[in-house]
Amino acid sequence: MARDFYPFVEESTNVGDSAGASCAPSLDEVNYSARIAVYDDAAAAPRVVIVEPADPRVYLEEITATVNRLAHEQGGSIPFTVVREIVENFIHAYFIAPTITILDAGNTIRFSDQGPGIKEKNLALEYGTSSATEEMKHYIRGVGSGAALCPAVHAR
Repeated sequence: MARDFYPFVEESTNVGDSAGASCAPSLDEVNYSARIAVYDDAAAAPRVVIVEPADPRVYLEEITATVNRLAHEQGGSIPFTVVREIVENFIHAYFIAPTITILDAGNTIRFSDQGPGIKEKNLALEYGTSSATEEMKHYIRGVGSGAALCPAVHAR
């Protein structure tokens, strides 16, 4: 079923075709630390918190818990579920250089990575559309609710 959504992801990550199978990194191992920049004061450099690579499930849980804690310490009110749904989307980037920025007293959280990107950005925001592969579904639900759940998210 996940193969139906491969057209929405860059060709280099299509595990279903012979060219993409050799290019797509494995999800079995996380190779990049996640960097979380917390802007405590707009006039000062951010405080940077590092989440070290781990098993993908542990890594996703640690990033989610850390971002949620840091944002709420700043006074933010973004729900845990929203943070979790967006953090889980790092799997689509094969966890390549995830970076989170916490601004605006914890009420603005920006997520970025160096993954392959999405060809059809408008489809990424449609509820129920998922590009999660079977391999990805070992770690996340992959049902297409993440970006749609978060109205302030903009696919870039």
